[in-house]
Amino acid sequence: MMIDCNKTTIFKENQKLLKIFISFLLITVLLSYLNSIISIKNLFGDQFERARIVGKIIETENYPVNIEIYKPTPKNNYPPLTDMLLSIFVIMSDIEIINILKTISAIALLLIIFIITQLILKKEDIKVKIFITISFLLTPWITRLIIIPLAETLGVILFLINIYLIKDGKEKLLVIFLPILLLTHIRTFILFCLLLAISLINKVILEKKNFGHIKHLVISFLIAIIIFLAIFGLPKSPIIKNFWVLNYGVKDVLSLLFFVGITIISFLVTKIDRLKNYEKEWIFFTILILAFYLIRVSGENSFRLITYTAFFLCYFTIKTINKKTDEKISAIIITFFTLGLFATNTVFYENFNYDKELIDSINFLKKYEHKVILSDYSTSYLIPYYTKNKVVIGAFLESLEDANERALLSYNAFHDCEKFENLLDKYDIDIVFIKSEFRYFKINECAHASKKLIRVYYTERAEIYEKKKDQKNT
Repeated sequence: MMIDCNKTTIFKENQKLLKIFISFLLITVLLSYLNSIISIKNLFGDQFERARIVGKIIETENYPVNIEIYKPTPKNNYPPLTDMLLSIFVIMSDIEIINILKTISAIALLLIIFIITQLILKKEDIKVKIFITISFLLTPWITRLIIIPLAETLGVILFLINIYLIKDGKEKLLVIFLPILLLTHIRTFILFCLLLAISLINKVILEKKNFGHIKHLVISFLIAIIIFLAIFGLPKSPIIKNFWVLNYGVKDVLSLLFFVGITIISFLVTKIDRLKNYEKEWIFFTILILAFYLIRVSGENSFRLITYTAFFLCYFTIKTINKKTDEKISAIIITFFTLGLFATNTVFYENFNYDKELIDSINFLKKYEHKVILSDYSTSYLIPYYTKNKVVIGAFLESLEDANERALLSYNAFHDCEKFENLLDKYDIDIVFIKSEFRYFKINECAHASKKLIRVYYTERAEIYEKKKDQKNT
């Protein structure tokens, strides 16, 4: 009996792949288990806002039209799909939303592994698949999104699916998946539209394709833009205005390093032989996003742009390493750059310290309703979840017309008493909540010395100041 060598090879490769997936599955189960027993202090702030919104959906049986945690109340422009799906899960399973968020990580991890290895890189060598998948998963922000899932976690998964659709010539399906991405995560949608635009330009100019070959890409792009404009209204919407915040100039060493990195990648593009068309598109997109990072598009959240270049950097790193010996120097350069990119990303991890003592202090605020509370940015995510009060800064701040002004004035109020007093009046603040990490900031001294405030609560973990009765509505 003759044995087909190709089939035998495929079977062996699939056996190896099966072992890898089993290993990842075991790691996933362990990760999910560890994640389920992580205390509340390791949850990301946005999860509390998602939980609050989901609670509102279940309570009112409607998606909230406004973001009620601010005064004045802005329109709720947050993409609804993630919250709607979470609401369905809560109703069907009768499990608390926070616990559902903790267990989603296993599903997200398996989906990302499957999409990369079995869809985008299905024709690549097994070693390439392993290297790219592991490197991508170890990118700090991706790791964070898996362990602590957010709407952006689903956004990354859809981003990868859409890459596969373009790469594999299945553009027809973009008509379905691109609007879904828009309804999931705005930043991811905008960045994928940039990649789509680059792909269109590449096919028209470099490949000289006629409309018949690119009509599905064009239709998908136009449909997505129309839906986007219908929902957000460019450029009037605060969320769009606040997304494209430019802080001009190379402000620090990190930006300079990224500039050098962009130069190296651009140089290496000319050295890589036989580039496929989709690889050119990936390179152009990566350089563009890194350039955006350099000028700090999207303000303080600009580091999250890097997330969408991680897959491509991993891909070109392993491809360069697989080149001939005389190109090993280039391989070493790009490898160290990629690893450095991932390492520097970790400095942006925020320390959301949500312990029981802090929650107990926040619960004191339940005696108030519809009061405006000034606190630090991370605690301001928790206050509307646990109480029925409003905050000055917090979740989805970019929906406010004066988002940038609020953020700056609130920051200054923590360091200057005169600015602190002005802030109390400007936003008609009723309560000031100061957790222990900020006791050594100027705001603690300012609140204690203010003639407008009186301290009503004190523990080692936090203290709370309330506006005096004779100061209210004055």
